[in-house]
Amino acid sequence: MTRSETKKLRGVRPRTLVAVMALVLVIAAIVMIVWLLKPQEGVELVGFSRESTATVSYAGAFPAEGEQVLLNPLGITVRGTTIYVAESDAGRIRVFGLNGQDAGSIALPVADGAPTAYPSDIATLGADRLVVVDNSGSRVVIMDTERRSGQGAVTVLGESDPKTAPIQPTAVAVDRETIYVADGTGANIKAYSSDGVYQRTVVQSVGGSTILAGGLIVSDGKLYATDSNAGRVSIFDARDGSTKGLFPDAFALPRGLGSGLAGGLLVVDTFERTIRLTDRVGKRIDAIDGNVSGDGSLGSPRGVVWVPSSSRAYVTDAASGRVVIFNMRRSTENGLRYPE
Repeated sequence: MTRSETKKLRGVRPRTLVAVMALVLVIAAIVMIVWLLKPQEGVELVGFSRESTATVSYAGAFPAEGEQVLLNPLGITVRGTTIYVAESDAGRIRVFGLNGQDAGSIALPVADGAPTAYPSDIATLGADRLVVVDNSGSRVVIMDTERRSGQGAVTVLGESDPKTAPIQPTAVAVDRETIYVADGTGANIKAYSSDGVYQRTVVQSVGGSTILAGGLIVSDGKLYATDSNAGRVSIFDARDGSTKGLFPDAFALPRGLGSGLAGGLLVVDTFERTIRLTDRVGKRIDAIDGNVSGDGSLGSPRGVVWVPSSSRAYVTDAASGRVVIFNMRRSTENGLRYPE
């Protein structure tokens, strides 16, 4: 090193070095924050083409090709623009945007004595809670969505009085502040408060035999339940449990159940690999099946949720480990009505 170079180094003030280093750290921090806050792109969803006359079409699926698939996705629900999926074999709830943007996961705590957690059905409760059926723990839990940070509270239904807890919960639905649980043991449907306290047994029994309700939904004062054993959808009064009807069509293996287009219902038939759109008394309107154009085939559909803002049905497919999305619209006398 020459004498002149040495003089130049000696001429750099320590304060200047500190300022430069601080600036570098600030820039690095800003880059990291921007990267962390950058929304995931998800997948590109496609709508109906202007030339199409179909009432159902394939919109897309997530996770995208090449990404890690979901481990046995079963139940699914939505709140606003957030999709929650019960990733059963992973013992957690996955969180996504409507385009499949990965928003993390929510850990489901393992019940005492259970080998693992196994979420199968899920519903939203209020602004920031989820109700989850844990098959491995034979229980239903209320979880804060903040459990993504590992801090949220967990409440077990019937915990204050174990005699009132569901014994073999199979499906769950929420209507305002009331939680409805289908209990395979006893073939009944119980009601609980938003705090997990038992209120009453709404449906005492279904057909005199154990019901395997893979899907449960409450709407307009009525409970709709898929009975996988009988291959039917039953309708009950949500207050007194009286039978209000039975869908006229039989199903091979009905599972998930959700709201649908134009106030109808979507019924998942796992064995037939089909989702039927019906009206509220079970009259068939349309179907998501092998005739859907595009890559819309289903291997083992389990759960379904309807997003009215985009007029799309989101279906969990346990066989492919993905959520498959379909556009739906109905015909009118004046031609096809495109979703807003």
